[in-house]
Amino acid sequence: MTDARRGDILIRLDADATGKFVTIARMRITRFVLSADRVDIMSGADEWRRLLEGAGMRSASVSGRGDFKDAASGGALLSVFLAGAPPAFQLTVPNLGRIQGAFHLTALEYICNHDDDAVFEISLESAGPLAFEAARP
Repeated sequence: MTDARRGDILIRLDADATGKFVTIARMRITRFVLSADRVDIMSGADEWRRLLEGAGMRSASVSGRGDFKDAASGGALLSVFLAGAPPAFQLTVPNLGRIQGAFHLTALEYICNHDDDAVFEISLESAGPLAFEAARP
């Protein structure tokens, strides 16, 4: 599971905080949101909204459905969820690049159909600064 199919991302996890990322899953993104909230202020008698320079909050959220690389990978993600601490993830998006940083695993669902393989659905929310490395052409 080294290459992501078109529309998929590879999820890599640094579960033991050593800086060594291990590929655990491939996921089809259903939602990828980057947000930049600002702080509004009012000043003076004109009552027009102003933005407080240098203040605000940036965040990222990712959700999707996919399949684990193997049983150990599924167990690693379940351990992350149960621990509650946000580990470092790398999310590799084909033709875009790699996003790396701490993400909080806010939802983890396992779905099994009687005639299909088990898949998972997850939601990740950024839990600190993120780094981005653009894909090479």
